[in-house]
Amino acid sequence: NMLQDFGSTDDTKIPLEKIKANSLRRIIEYLEHIENNQAEKVDMSALRDRDLNDWEKKFCEMPQEEIFDLMLAVNYLDIK
Repeated sequence: NMLQDFGSTDDTKIPLEKIKANSLRRIIEYLEHIENNQAEKVDMSALRDRDLNDWEKKFCEMPQEEIFDLMLAVNYLDIK
């Protein structure tokens, strides 16, 4: 993952200039939600086999361009 690629010290700086601010905010929002709702953790590979919950549906309500930017940012950060 990205932390391993750059080293995992507390003062490691991760280059974020390729990520739009809105995408980074959405990633943080999603990760905080998952962290605060441990019971909702899901295997990402199993997402296509279940319906989205209400929070996920609301989270995904964005223009297609924003979804694309978000996907690029998640991929760049190697979030799984």
